[in-house]
Amino acid sequence: KGVVVEGQTSTGVYLPPDTVWFDFMSETPVPVAAPNGGGVVTVDTPIDVIPAFQRAGSILPLKTRVRRCSALMKADPITLRIALNQDGAASGSVYLDDEDSFGYLSTDGYSLRRVEASRTGSTLRIANRASDSRGEGRGGSFQSDVLVERITVLGVA
Repeated sequence: KGVVVEGQTSTGVYLPPDTVWFDFMSETPVPVAAPNGGGVVTVDTPIDVIPAFQRAGSILPLKTRVRRCSALMKADPITLRIALNQDGAASGSVYLDDEDSFGYLSTDGYSLRRVEASRTGSTLRIANRASDSRGEGRGGSFQSDVLVERITVLGVA
């Protein structure tokens, strides 16, 4: 939701129920008054902040190095941000291609991996497998030198 009123420093944001939400920048849980975890929350919106949230149970692949243009990020490593849900689980996908051509359209010039995390006690298990858009299959044949450099886990008490 955009802030469009001059001098406005906060706004209400609706977060769907039945899960925990994390503030994207601070990586902290967003306190929601509703018992099922959903509802409108008031967030600060100074001029230099765009409110963004990550749903518990999701995994986001991020390229976090600051560059002058996206072309320079091509070989940058990935950070996996894992937001565990109440059951200690999360899942997401990582998509890679050559970032230059349309090879993903006519060939298997891409790689799609399904990433799943689960926590049991103090042990976190992370697994990945090839996946197509329906969550099964080959997931392309593109080979990449891009590495996972860092894993950040949210929702661990």
